[in-house]
Amino acid sequence: MSIASRIARALEDGALRAAPFRPLADAWGRVAARGVVRTLRLPEGARVFAVGGATLGGSGKTPLAIALALRERAAIVGHAYRASPGRARWVSPDDDVAIVGDEALACARIIARAGGGARVAVAPTRQEAIDFAARDVHTLVLDGVAQTAPRRATCALLAVDAEEPWGAGAVPPLGDLRAPKDALFAASDATIAVRD
Repeated sequence: MSIASRIARALEDGALRAAPFRPLADAWGRVAARGVVRTLRLPEGARVFAVGGATLGGSGKTPLAIALALRERAAIVGHAYRASPGRARWVSPDDDVAIVGDEALACARIIARAGGGARVAVAPTRQEAIDFAARDVHTLVLDGVAQTAPRRATCALLAVDAEEPWGAGAVPPLGDLRAPKDALFAASDATIAVRD
C-alpha cells in the first residue's frame, strides 16, 4: 500500500485524532472554508451547476455530476487532475489518460455508453475549460466545485455518501471532511445523498 493510500485510509478512519493534531485541523478548516467558493467567470446566460463533495473522496460527486449532465444534456467541466491537456478540448472515450485525466476520461466513457448527448471538457485551467465549453453548450456542470464567485452557480449541489455522509466527521488530519460542515452548507443549495 502506498504512503498516499495509507494517509487516505487514516483520514477516512479518523485514526489521527490525537491532541497534537487538533491545531493542524483548525488551520486546515480555516483554509478549506475559504476554498469552498472558487473565483470563476461564469458565461452570461449559461446555466451552471456546481457539484462538490463533502469528503476528500468517495462522496459521489462525479457520479452525481455525470447523472446531472446526462439529464440536462450538459457539458461537464473537468479539472484534468494530474494530466496535461495542453489546450482546451472535448474529451473522447479513447483519449490518453495522461492528457485528459482519469476522472474526465471515466466521465467521457460513461457518457458515451449512455448515449445521452452530454460532453466533457478539460483545459490547462478550469476557467479555460469553462470558456471553451460555453461556446457550444449552454448548461455546464462543474465537477469538484462547491460554489462560485463573484456570481453564484445557478444551483450548487453537495454530494454526500448515503452511508457515511460526513466521512470521519472532521477535517484533516483528524478526518476526511473537505471543509467544515458550516462552510459546505453555506456554499450549497441542496445536499444530495449518493448511493452506489
